[in-house]
Amino acid sequence: TIAFISQPNPNPPGGDGVPHVTVAPGLLTLYDVGSKHAKDVSGGFDLEPADVTWSPDSRRLYFTAGKGMYREAFSFEPATGRYTQLTTNRIISLGTFSRDGLRVAFAADSAAEPAEVFVADASFTTPRRLTTTNPQAADFALGESEIVRWKSDNFDIEGVLLTPVGFRPGVRYPLLVVIHGGPTG
Repeated sequence: TIAFISQPNPNPPGGDGVPHVTVAPGLLTLYDVGSKHAKDVSGGFDLEPADVTWSPDSRRLYFTAGKGMYREAFSFEPATGRYTQLTTNRIISLGTFSRDGLRVAFAADSAAEPAEVFVADASFTTPRRLTTTNPQAADFALGESEIVRWKSDNFDIEGVLLTPVGFRPGVRYPLLVVIHGGPTG
């Protein structure tokens, strides 16, 4: 079985032959090589998977997906159709699993720390940092970061408010807004 992310486009091409773009999240898809049949297994999972990799025993898939301001690790069991979120409030870049499938290496970062390499058990519950690639970053003066949420039409929107170093409540500061995202994120 081959696992991949598909993005079906039901729209026919325009008169010039160029397909119309469909704005939709990618779907976790399994392709059975023997039957030559592809199946969307996304079901009720409404995030967009990325970095899909099989466990060494081929019983589950591991992947990352953006969830709010984070990129979390998830697993999917094809036999049961069950999705499990493995991390919370993390920014993960999935790495590789040990041959026995008991450990995983990955990169993680935050607003206060650059990406570093970690190793954990396959459920991501015991991460242990392996690297300090930018030790000078510990001395950087950084403002605080806070996730802010608001309603827009029928959607919950998230953003990150970064305050300047030495921020004092009640003092007016210039504001810079960097808009990022899209209808599928």
